[in-house]
Amino acid sequence: MYEGKAYLKAKLDTVTSGIQLKYDYYERKNTLPSLALAIPAILMEKYRTKLGWCSKAVDLLADRLSVNRFKNDEYGMESIYKDNNADILFSSAIKGALISGCDFIYIYKDNDNVRLQVVGGKNATGILDDTTALLSEGYAVLKRDAKSGNALLDAYFTPEFTEYTDYANNRSWTVLNNTGNCMLVPIINAPKEGTQSFGHSRISKEMMNCQDGAERLMTETKILAEVNSFPQKWVTGLAEGTEIDSLKATFSSMLRFDKDDDGDRPTVGQFQQMSFNDHIKMFDTFVSTFSGMSSLTRDDLGFVTENPSSAESKKAALEALRVIASKCQRDFTVGFLNAGYVASSLRDNQKYTRNLIKDTKILWKPLVEPDAATLSSIGDGIIKINQAVPNFFTSENISDLLGIEASVLGAETNGLFDFEGTNIR
Repeated sequence: MYEGKAYLKAKLDTVTSGIQLKYDYYERKNTLPSLALAIPAILMEKYRTKLGWCSKAVDLLADRLSVNRFKNDEYGMESIYKDNNADILFSSAIKGALISGCDFIYIYKDNDNVRLQVVGGKNATGILDDTTALLSEGYAVLKRDAKSGNALLDAYFTPEFTEYTDYANNRSWTVLNNTGNCMLVPIINAPKEGTQSFGHSRISKEMMNCQDGAERLMTETKILAEVNSFPQKWVTGLAEGTEIDSLKATFSSMLRFDKDDDGDRPTVGQFQQMSFNDHIKMFDTFVSTFSGMSSLTRDDLGFVTENPSSAESKKAALEALRVIASKCQRDFTVGFLNAGYVASSLRDNQKYTRNLIKDTKILWKPLVEPDAATLSSIGDGIIKINQAVPNFFTSENISDLLGIEASVLGAETNGLFDFEGTNIR
């Protein structure tokens, strides 16, 4: 028994605002309520400073996640992805899932060709099967009005059919589905059983609050710096009725006051300018806090230290991000395999069983591209391992390890290397 389209539309409405907020922070469109009691809101908005920390937290992780190839691909899933601009599709789905917690791949046929389209998390939802990570039913808005944001075309998905509704032309139609799976597949980041089964956003509430605090501090600092550019001066002992041109007094480096008839002269002074040391220390605290939350280094956020980090400290800082990236690879592998499995079923018009793809794997490119020193170190290790265990490393798994295509490693065809034994000739 299905929950129905109305239920899923209502479910989507409950999460749209939260996901839109994450996109606002990613695109630097988030609002910043003024909490400063002494500074008018109009000044806070005029001198508003925006930081791109949340977008960097997403981009620096997403840029490290790149699919290399499929292995044991019995059903030709990789060819389907290649026919649908695989590089752009993978990148778009990964980045969207990191922002919203879950993106979707919509699968359909166009002139007998299988098409894959990424649908953002704020435009789709469904009922998730926690065992297979596929949907038992789903709903997606496929097209919206650019001005009003209202749905122009949406679709309701079940394992038996897909029902489309075209609101612009006031018509609907149904497409039968023989695959036994919904044509909408979730790509989930950091899933958690229960209420968070559709994943977690890379942009956490803690990150947003930290960025808000840093932006507010920078805005207040800019306002105070503007005020301190023209320090306030004071004068005592002026004769009654004496007028001072305040604008001239502000910009002039020399003020003249004559003695009065009694020989008295006024006293002139200047208020002490405030120090920005506390602001600088507080901002540095925000930088360190956000760096710890996101597993990024201060250099990643654009704050280069006077004393460059050592190689060991850089490696340690990268290790935390590497662990997060490895977990993302495992999560996204499930989604992309599911989408490929459903797409191959649609292509062949067959109801394949999902256990037939249990041996299919997605091989990812290395999280860090190897430099010359790393290549040399890996090469020495390969030689020693293959001497102890012959044929342990071949050109195929060396290619997977380095992220370099085997054709580039053409040593086994030109006689320089024997990769089966990895002995230099």
